[in-house]
Amino acid sequence: MNLNFTITELCHSDKAIEHGIKNIPSLAECDNLLNLIYFVLQPCRNKFGAIKVTSGFRNKEVNKLVNGAVNSNHLTGCACDIIPLNSTFKQVYDYITQILDYDECYIETNSKGVRWLHVAFRIKGNRFKHNPNYLA
Repeated sequence: MNLNFTITELCHSDKAIEHGIKNIPSLAECDNLLNLIYFVLQPCRNKFGAIKVTSGFRNKEVNKLVNGAVNSNHLTGCACDIIPLNSTFKQVYDYITQILDYDECYIETNSKGVRWLHVAFRIKGNRFKHNPNYLA
């Protein structure tokens, strides 16, 4: 399988840049990002086409700035937030939760009405947490 996501893409953070923070993952966190790409993101891109990553790896400083959960999968490189560009949130959500191995899959919306799909993958111990009552 060709992989066309990059570690750089999954570590980009406008908030980190704005605050002069280097958001650089460790080797273990890079391994987690590669697993996330291989087992979830690339299969989604292969099936649905363009997918925009809006947030991936976050170090502790960046996670705090974005009000991330203290135990967020983003901190270990196991999670990212995406927006499908050629399909619906429901199509990608259903594909992940019905076909793929995953730890978390949530359609989330902020106070401004912006939506994204939060997805996480762990090489061991996936919990298959999702929000089945999402608004499609």
